[in-house]
Amino acid sequence: MEKSHNCPCLDKEKALKLLLKICEENGYDSGKIKEAIEEATIGWFSRSPAVASFIFARTKEGIKVLASERGKEAADFQGLWNVPCGYVDFDETTKESAARELFEECGLKVDPSLLKLVKVQDGITENHQNITLRYVYFADESILEQEFSKTLNEGEEVGEIKWLSLDEVNEKEWAFDHDDAIHWILDHQSNLKWI
Repeated sequence: MEKSHNCPCLDKEKALKLLLKICEENGYDSGKIKEAIEEATIGWFSRSPAVASFIFARTKEGIKVLASERGKEAADFQGLWNVPCGYVDFDETTKESAARELFEECGLKVDPSLLKLVKVQDGITENHQNITLRYVYFADESILEQEFSKTLNEGEEVGEIKWLSLDEVNEKEWAFDHDDAIHWILDHQSNLKWI
């Protein structure tokens, strides 16, 4: 792929030629289509912002982390594990996005103000070049009382949802290097600097 910046995702000239051809072949009036294309706002291909939420529960038995198995209708990495994550929508902050993804994927409600940004993953060689903001929340064990729900999932995007012990984290296969991130966060929790 040719390297470029802010690539238009729709070429107006090509779109207009194609639509005019379709109109001509089918006997449609092309006047309104031509006008619409000329007035259209063209978007841009660029890297996508995403969020990942690392939610830890401090329990009597030790630290647990919220994770889910990627379901058979997940976009990629089906069957592997991850923390709740997804793309930032329009009209929301990244914290709001992280809280929304938690709720949509797991049914877990967390006040966005409790989420702390610890790292921005912006490498260009992994995860479709997404720019992922990684949020952390250390909760007490009362968070374990919330019931999981997948009712807001898109189809079977999410499989099993669990609070995992660190031993269980090590036993699972992970997407997006989330297992490495879990260990990094726990190894550095006493001196994490919130961004």
